Amino acid sequence: MGNQIELKVWKNENGKESKAQPLVIEGEMIFNKQASVFVSLNNQSTNVNDMFDNLKIDMYPNPASNNVTIRFSALPAEGTQIKLMDILGNEILSHVVQNTQETLNIQDLPVGMYLIKTELHNNYRIQKLIKK
Repeated sequence: MGNQIELKVWKNENGKESKAQPLVIEGEMIFNKQASVFVSLNNQSTNVNDMFDNLKIDMYPNPASNNVTIRFSALPAEGTQIKLMDILGNEILSHVVQNTQETLNIQDLPVGMYLIKTELHNNYRIQKLIKK
């Protein structure tokens, strides 16, 4: 019996490689001499990294005093979290994303700089937030 076949996708835009999850049409994802495997690839066949990389995240207003809105170009994958952190990286608030638009109440926070971390598994984006 041969080795497992693994397909990887290279994204030129961000210079990252990710593992593809092909749909096997015929054959097995195992290398065997003179054997064939037929697969189908579509936009959903690449892993979570790609979906997260293509997600546009807007945050407004910034600077903010009472509420800050985080808006996603599409509903992120299940389990995506928004974390509000101080400038040292200490978590102040954590919220699981359920909509394409989420609002955080920052009214009781002291004036200063904060970080908004949008995270899914080991992938994340950090944006600076100014509380005025």
